[in-house]
Amino acid sequence: MGISLAKAITSVKEDDNYILKITVGGLLTVIPFILCIFAFVQDKLILLIIASIVAMILAGLYITGFVFETGNKQLNTDSPDMAEWKNTSLLKTGLKTAVVYFVYSVIIVIFSFIIGFVVGLLAVISALLLKSISFISTDIILAVLSNLVGIFVGLTVALFINAAFTSYMVKLKVGDMLALKKHHKIIRENSHASWTLIGKMILYAILFSFISLVLAAFVVTSALLPFLYFAACIVYINLLVQYGKEINIHKYFEWL
Repeated sequence: MGISLAKAITSVKEDDNYILKITVGGLLTVIPFILCIFAFVQDKLILLIIASIVAMILAGLYITGFVFETGNKQLNTDSPDMAEWKNTSLLKTGLKTAVVYFVYSVIIVIFSFIIGFVVGLLAVISALLLKSISFISTDIILAVLSNLVGIFVGLTVALFINAAFTSYMVKLKVGDMLALKKHHKIIRENSHASWTLIGKMILYAILFSFISLVLAAFVVTSALLPFLYFAACIVYINLLVQYGKEINIHKYFEWL
């Protein structure tokens, strides 16, 4: 099957109602900011600020729920369709996902700190050893090694986040996102697919950044940015779905 960035992008249009769904997602993204702008031009400043904050939180939860329920639906079926905005479970899924991702982020920060400290210590020792056999400044050696450590830690975290999100989408169970041991096993046993996904994500980030800059350069097209951002989330989910199917992620779970 393989992991295809082109397919992840074009599959968005395979949903018969993709225009409506992307439009709703884009509007949910931009409405809180519109309220925030109104807050600065109206007399009821505090009320509008509170309303914009509440709207931002609710919109974020609904979008998160929609995105992950889309991943759950596509990963467990052959349907390319996204979730439905009318689903009553979106808010619950979004809230659950936000909470578990916060916990996961704390774990990842601690994990990254430990890896960064150990690898960074090795980098300092290596820099001192290299200094003794070269004429290159220690500062330059440390700068190069520090960047390499940063790249190593960043890629490692990305591997685990991809495995965690894909695992979570199987059954939308909290424990599946926090199962670091299982994530490590998935990455280890599917290293080629895991690194291929990272490569596709890097290409996608470059493409997305380019398109965003082009749209932001003009006042008229900049209005499309919220819809682009929401569609970008769906494309990322499509990449994770391809990854999950490529490695047959269901074999790592016991179905009850």
